Amino acid sequence: MEAAKVEGLSDGVFSVAMTLLIYQVEIPEFAEGKTNAELLQDLGKLWPYYISLFTSFFTILIKK
Repeated sequence: MEAAKVEGLSDGVFSVAMTLLIYQVEIPEFAEGKTNAELLQDLGKLWPYYISLFTSFFTILIKK
């Protein structure tokens, strides 16, 4: 029974950690008159951030 409590607690901790990772995601500002191509270019500039986000997310997922 004790192992189930520890497992439930660790699941909760991992869930909170993954949620906090998602809250840090920022979408570039889509100003009036900006084209979809410009938005895509702005998102492309953030690729290192998204790679680190996915790496962290999957590392937490694997540890679980």
